[in-house]
Amino acid sequence: MMAMKPTSCFSETLLGVPQDKYAHFGISATAHTTCSAVGKTATESKWGSAIVCFAAVNAATLAKAIYDVKKGSNRTEKTHDEIANVAGTAFSMAIFSIAF
Repeated sequence: MMAMKPTSCFSETLLGVPQDKYAHFGISATAHTTCSAVGKTATESKWGSAIVCFAAVNAATLAKAIYDVKKGSNRTEKTHDEIANVAGTAFSMAIFSIAF
């Protein structure tokens, strides 16, 4: 029996950017926004929580990328993932600082 490859109605890229990079961007932005909101509530410091959460989210994603590379993943691919993660957290930090 032949295994079927999953298909998607979406293309592999959007505006020349691989689809998974949008996921990295969105998940990092969501993690940063959530962390910042909780931190601001707990500390009443918008900038303190935003900066700490920026560092924490990016440290976690960087640690995961390093782990993946040591396990044999493509270093260039993981670098692009990390760029998308930093862009997502930076976007979230900008929006969070304007909105709150």
